[in-house]
Amino acid sequence: MKADELAKKREEAERKARRGEIDPTHEFTFHLIGQFSGLLRHEIMDYMFNDPAMLDDLDFLYKSDNARKILFYFQPEETKEDEEEKNALKTRKTNRNISVMQKKDEEKKPAKKILFTTDGTKVALNGYCMYFLRTSTKRTLGEETFQREIMAGLVNATLNENLLWNIERTVSNVFIPLLNTNCMGDRGSDQLLFKVKKELLPCLRSFTSSLRVAEMVWKEGVLIKDFPPEAYTIKCLEDSWALLKTEDGQKRFEEYLRQWMKKIQELLLESEQLRLETDDAGPQDELEYWKSRAARLTLLVEQINTHPCKMTLVTLKAAQCKLLKVWREIDLKITRYHVEAVDNAKFLGAIERSSHAIYLEDPANMKQPLMRLLHIVKMIYNVSTFYNTPERVASLLVKITNQVIRSCKRYITESGRVTIWNQDREVIEQKLTECIKLNEQYRDAYHKIKNRKVGREAKEFSFSEKYIFGRFDSFCARLKNLLCMFRKINLYTGLFQNRMEALLPEESVEEDKKSFEAAVRILTLKDYDYLDFRNQHFDKDYADFLNRMDSLTERLRTKLETTYDGIWDTPHSFQYLTRFEKLTRVLPIGGMVDKYSRMIATFRSEMDRVTRFFKKQQANA
Repeated sequence: MKADELAKKREEAERKARRGEIDPTHEFTFHLIGQFSGLLRHEIMDYMFNDPAMLDDLDFLYKSDNARKILFYFQPEETKEDEEEKNALKTRKTNRNISVMQKKDEEKKPAKKILFTTDGTKVALNGYCMYFLRTSTKRTLGEETFQREIMAGLVNATLNENLLWNIERTVSNVFIPLLNTNCMGDRGSDQLLFKVKKELLPCLRSFTSSLRVAEMVWKEGVLIKDFPPEAYTIKCLEDSWALLKTEDGQKRFEEYLRQWMKKIQELLLESEQLRLETDDAGPQDELEYWKSRAARLTLLVEQINTHPCKMTLVTLKAAQCKLLKVWREIDLKITRYHVEAVDNAKFLGAIERSSHAIYLEDPANMKQPLMRLLHIVKMIYNVSTFYNTPERVASLLVKITNQVIRSCKRYITESGRVTIWNQDREVIEQKLTECIKLNEQYRDAYHKIKNRKVGREAKEFSFSEKYIFGRFDSFCARLKNLLCMFRKINLYTGLFQNRMEALLPEESVEEDKKSFEAAVRILTLKDYDYLDFRNQHFDKDYADFLNRMDSLTERLRTKLETTYDGIWDTPHSFQYLTRFEKLTRVLPIGGMVDKYSRMIATFRSEMDRVTRFFKKQQANA
């Protein structure tokens, strides 16, 4: 933009501010920018006046039907020196050059920070990125409702260790749950929602998985951080001989090699020890473990193949160093474990596409994805070079089971937004039933894959079903208890509402009703997770609830028997028979055969009396 055009825009923006033409959308944006960056309003306005195009970009976001996002960067202004240093860093990737560049960064005076808009592709982020996203462009943004249509957030790149963490947690904890909920139902066509579910969400999950792997590898860092300074200057064997003739030359190189071997052995020890895993680890965790391990070992192999490392080993070989025998053993282990990790990551990568469904779908839609997933696991078991032991495959199947349980919990609680108590009773019962049905479908899918023979399969796909399905069975046992509890609550609530089919007066069941409500209240006010099948407190409370219901049933049955004991010997018994029969379908009242017998006897006696009376009247006539 030319200087005179920029001056005109700046004057126009200042006039708008003086006339109060900064509308609520601008104020809303300024307020959030201030919260994210710590800037005061007048400072933000100064940046806006210096670059009036930012106000145009804001208007385009809020008032146009084409804009979907705007990014504000608040970071030090990039100079020509910075660009030159970056280019130099790209061409020189040795550890020594990197450390030199880091020293320069530390010695450099902090540059002046500026606020500007960008599309995120041209300027590298090293400060704050404040993003504003429109959830839909189909509706016009009203002055009172536009906040509901805008999603805003912050990516903080000032701390390197938090950058990947920030992006991954934002996508995993905000965008994926939002896109995977029912609230997206009115945001677009069925075709768009299908693409979101089947294409966008799996891509986002794979992206966040890669970020987590990168974060793990980045935290571990490089193992070989230091090289002998002389190793950078060695070009040939004569240089090595010359170095060995210097004082303590060989000793210095051996010390570096000892440090390398110590750190490498710590990494390799992971392959020789049992892994510590959480009880609810899923198949994605298994894939990410092998991806990160493959990446770390690949990085190590690349470091070993660098010029200074090679020259260090060449020099020690020329000196006939005895440490090289240990190094060769370590090098063989590195090669073996590296090949294993890369191979396992490749084969487990095949299950990632099919495993998205058990993370994203509802239980009613998991049957076919589970079938495909088990088929791929069977293929890996028969084809993979390393991931072919019963222990590893059984552990992978348990991880699949763990994730299915977690997805069932997510489905029941709608990602933690609701509990089993604040949902409509019919809805929650339907959800619990679908999860129980999924357990049966999962087991059936396993049996079908187990018995299906494809080609010449050398191994039988058979594992301990108790080990694989035990947790899901325990989880479904808990769901069945919850279903039974809900049905009992529904039953007694209905009975007290119609006063036991209008057989007992309201004052007669008032105490029993209070006792029932107290039992329900005790059960519902607990603060534990009712869906956690490992929580034994619920089992005790549930048993206590059943005992209370049994006692309540016995009291109600006694009251009914006492109140209507004499009615079955009278002709009026037919008026109450239908209601008692209805109650016996839901309550163990019992004794109905005896009641029928008494009614028949009463009816026979009455018929005999009528017959005698009729004959007597006939004789008198």
